[in-house]
Amino acid sequence: MKRFLAVLFVAVLFIPLISFAEAGKPLYAVKDDNGLWGYIDCKGNLVIPGTFTWAEDFRGDYALARQVPEGEPMQDEGYYGIIDPAGKWVLPPKYAEILSQSDSGDYAGGRDTGIYLVVDGWKKDSKAGFFDIPSGFFSGLVYDHVVVQWYWYEYSDSIYIPVTADDMLGFASRTTGEVVIPCRYSPDDSRGFSGDFCMVMPVDSEIADGWLLIDRKGREIPLPEQCFASGTFRDGLAPVWNCETDLCGYIDMQGNAVIEPQYEWAYEFSEGLACVKQSSGEYAMITPDGRTAFTRWDEADARGSSMYCSHGLIRCAAPDGGPVVFLNPSGDEVFRLEIEGLEGVGDFKENGVAFYEVHSDQLLYNGGRGVGLFNDKGEILTPPIFWVEDGHWHDAFSDGLFPITELATLKAGYIDERGRWAFPPVNGYCQEFRDGLARIDLYPEVIFVDREGNVLYRCMW
Repeated sequence: MKRFLAVLFVAVLFIPLISFAEAGKPLYAVKDDNGLWGYIDCKGNLVIPGTFTWAEDFRGDYALARQVPEGEPMQDEGYYGIIDPAGKWVLPPKYAEILSQSDSGDYAGGRDTGIYLVVDGWKKDSKAGFFDIPSGFFSGLVYDHVVVQWYWYEYSDSIYIPVTADDMLGFASRTTGEVVIPCRYSPDDSRGFSGDFCMVMPVDSEIADGWLLIDRKGREIPLPEQCFASGTFRDGLAPVWNCETDLCGYIDMQGNAVIEPQYEWAYEFSEGLACVKQSSGEYAMITPDGRTAFTRWDEADARGSSMYCSHGLIRCAAPDGGPVVFLNPSGDEVFRLEIEGLEGVGDFKENGVAFYEVHSDQLLYNGGRGVGLFNDKGEILTPPIFWVEDGHWHDAFSDGLFPITELATLKAGYIDERGRWAFPPVNGYCQEFRDGLARIDLYPEVIFVDREGNVLYRCMW
């Protein structure tokens, strides 16, 4: 009998362990039946029950949530904090504000590779700090400001966090919080590190575009006389601008003028080529040794069409709805898009697919604008029958699918790299897939679906 009870005890003991092992990592914030927020995993299982008055999806191993402190009345949604995958507070809910996204929905430094911005209020003497998602480090509220501007929503490889003290900019370590590059630069239009280098502007600079280049140790890269940085290093070279001649050239990492300032404008290198505007007004692609790979026609406005090498192709667009020509690195034409009303094309995704946009009186919705798909072989995969929320047709496919709206029906769904529906579109708002699961807002209901359109979880918003 004792042996039977012992076996029974062990079996009961392992029931929650087996259940926990089958549960996945929390991913999406959802409302539980009790009206509070919890989390589901990528299979739609509720793995953190409704506990919070508000919650945001997980970013890496952490998520932003709110809770009313114990003993206080439920007058609002409480204070912000950060939780781990077990639903435990790693940053207690006592902060007036923790910022995670920009107004456009971009995440500071990347969804899983960026930071949370933590502040104790918006008064003049308020302090700020950051929570680093990859390491789980919290700096504490020790800075005047944490500078999260446009570049931080694009770069996820920044090794330092830009911070300010006494209205001057410096850089703090993401994993220790130590200010490793002293606060001595202007915070106006501040930039961040891109790889090992960063553009900064001295506080007392009398030149509007008087940017300097520093490395990750805070050392200034020597620049030729009367020259200032106009970009950072790519392929070992960085563009510089001579403020006296108003011409641009390139330096190496030791500050030597490898390509003397001679161009009206010069862009950073990409895949071994850089776009420059010559004194003749023509645009050309040059190699790191300054050799002209090829020159395009006058109307090829490279600045407006982003003529640079990407995915092994160079995009060269003519103005006013003209053709978009794609060249190889030698300047030979690979293919061209000649579509009536063509207004622009996006970058190629990893799958070799890109969007194009047209403006036509025949399109009755979205101001006469629509987008379609083409590939890096020049094949038109779909007519311009789609519309993408807030112009996000530059975004990447996620889990092989792209959220998009059909213009004719205004229904939303997901298409694959050939423009085919993964499952029938619906009257709602579709968000990108993450780990095989996506949220669709049907107002007031919210559903979570897999890549075949099966509903794995539903709740009221």
